Amino acid sequence: METSEMKTKKEQMMKNGLVTEYYKNGNKKSEGNYTNGQKDGLFIYWNENGQKTDGNGFRDGELDGHEIGYYENGQKQEENYFNKEGYFHGRQTYWYENGQKEEEGNWNDGKEDGLFTRWYENGEKEWEGNFKDGQRDKQEIYWDKEGNVISCRTDYLSRRYD
Repeated sequence: METSEMKTKKEQMMKNGLVTEYYKNGNKKSEGNYTNGQKDGLFIYWNENGQKTDGNGFRDGELDGHEIGYYENGQKQEENYFNKEGYFHGRQTYWYENGQKEEEGNWNDGKEDGLFTRWYENGEKEWEGNFKDGQRDKQEIYWDKEGNVISCRTDYLSRRYD
């Protein structure tokens, strides 16, 4: 039988609020919020050298499908969302190591859905197209590295710009 004194000690041992863990060298290891002893929200992780490595979202102690990856220099590399079955679901974004966006698009239960855009490392658009239920829909546009349209395709017309 659990006494009220035992229950109080047990509650005190449960983590609540922002918790930061450290390596022996003093650098951060992880940081995130706990609610009633369970991970709740975004948790960020670092390597022993102090560089961010990744992040994961939690709800009620379970992964909630939010994932972030980082380059060795600490710059965000990718941010993705997943559904409970593990399929991409929601906004997916990738960045170049210099911080410039590389690609961004929406997913619905593992299928591309909506506008997708890809950029050159210099920030100019490279490609843009729409998807519906995982299939290309309507229009695609391609640009060169200087921002000039080089190709455009619709359902009924394909044209190349020279």
